[in-house]
Amino acid sequence: MDQGAAVPATWASPLGAWLRGFLDDPTSTAPSIGWVFETLRDELEKTPVLGVLFVRLEYWGRAGELCGWIDFERVYRTVSGLALDLIGKGLRRLDLPVDLGLHGEGLAVFLSAPRSGVSVELPLIDAVAERVAAAVRENLGRDLDPRVAERISVDVGAGLFRRPEGDETLEEAVLVGLVAADGASREKERRRLQVLSSQLEQALGEGRVRISYQPVVDADTGQVVGFEALPEGPGHLELCRGDVLLDVARRSGLSRHVYDTYHAAALAGAEGQVAGGSLLILHVSVQELLESAVRVFSLLFHRTKTFLSSANVVFLVEASEVTAHFPPVLAASRSLAEMGFKFGVNVNSDGPLSLELLRDLDPDLLRIGGRTVHGIGQHEDEFELVAMLCRFAERHGMQVIAADCSLPAEVHALGRAGVDFLQGDLLAPWTDRPVKTEVTVP
Repeated sequence: MDQGAAVPATWASPLGAWLRGFLDDPTSTAPSIGWVFETLRDELEKTPVLGVLFVRLEYWGRAGELCGWIDFERVYRTVSGLALDLIGKGLRRLDLPVDLGLHGEGLAVFLSAPRSGVSVELPLIDAVAERVAAAVRENLGRDLDPRVAERISVDVGAGLFRRPEGDETLEEAVLVGLVAADGASREKERRRLQVLSSQLEQALGEGRVRISYQPVVDADTGQVVGFEALPEGPGHLELCRGDVLLDVARRSGLSRHVYDTYHAAALAGAEGQVAGGSLLILHVSVQELLESAVRVFSLLFHRTKTFLSSANVVFLVEASEVTAHFPPVLAASRSLAEMGFKFGVNVNSDGPLSLELLRDLDPDLLRIGGRTVHGIGQHEDEFELVAMLCRFAERHGMQVIAADCSLPAEVHALGRAGVDFLQGDLLAPWTDRPVKTEVTVP
C-alpha cells in the first residue's frame, strides 16, 4: 500500500475501537493504549512522519503441538524484552519504542521521533526492522525449549505513518502505517518460504533427503512393534526436522513430489526389517491420502522380493485436516482399507477433537504426543484426557500410540492411562535404519 494512501472505507467504522483492540494488551507491562496515542500525538508535533514495525512470528511443523499457551506467552515476552533492551543500544539513530502491542501472530512496535538531523524514511525504518529481527532470532532460544525455538521464524516489516491532515484521525493515520508494516513482514515471510522451497527442491533433485526411523514399542512387553518414518533434509538447513520439511512442502505446493520421494525411500529402507505384524508409519496430508496410497500400493506390488505388504503400512494424518475435509477423507479411508492399509489419526493438542468424527472414521490407530504427553506426569487433566481417549479407542477397536516420551514419569502415567504403544527418545532414538533393538520400558 502507498504510504500516503487513504484507509479503506470498510475499515473506518468503528476504526478507533478496532485499532485499540488490536494494540491493547491488559497483561503487558508496556504503557496503556491511551497513553500511547497521547504520546504519538506529541511525537507528531516534533516530526511529520513516524515509523512502525510489525514483528511477525511464524510457527512451523509441530511447533503448535509442542508449544503450550505458557510457551506462547513466553515467546511474546521474550520478543518484547529484546526490543525494549535495544533502547539506546542497537537503535542509536531512532529511539524505541513508544509501545509494544500484542496481537496473535505478532507485535506492533512504534518508533518515536528521531534525534536531530535524522530524516524518517522507509529504508531507515527497515534497517531498524532488520536489527530487531536479528536480535530476536539470536536470543529467542535462550528462554524457550530448543524444540520450540527451532520451529519459530521471525520477520519484521517496516512502515510509516504521517501527521493526520484534514478530517483524518490519528487512528486512521496509524492504521496506514500498520498495514504497510504488516504487509512488509508478510512479504519477508513469503520470501523466506520461497528460499526454503528452493532448498527443498534442490535437496530432492540431488537425493539429499534421507529417512529416519524411530521404534514404536509395546507398552506392556517392551517389544518393538514397528517404526515411524520421517524425511529429513540436509543438516545445515532449516529442513532437517521432518515435520518442518513436510510443512514447507505443503505451503509451497511440493507435497506430491515430497510424499512420493519420502514414501518410496521409507519403503526401501524398511525392506527386510519390517515384516509380519510390524508397522511402518508414514505421514501424509489428507489431500494426498488416496493418491499416495495408490502409489505405495503400486510400489509394493511391483517389488519382486519383499517382506513388506500393505498390511504393514499405516498412513497417519492430522486430526485438524480430518475435521476440515471429513467427507472426502472418510471415503479415502475406506479405499485404504480395501487396499489392505491401516489408517491412523494424529490427535494433536493444538487441534480439535471430535469423538463422533473419530467413531465414524474408525481408524486403526490414534496417536498423541507433544505437550499432552509432556504434561501427563504433572497434571491430572492431561491424564484424564488420555485415559478417556484410551477407553474410547478400546471400545471401538482402535489402538493408541503415545509419542515424544522423554521422562520415566510420562511413561508410568501413560501406562496407567492405558496406551498400547510408546515412542520417544527415552525409549529409542531416531536412526537411519529401522533396526529392532532391545528396548527397556522404565
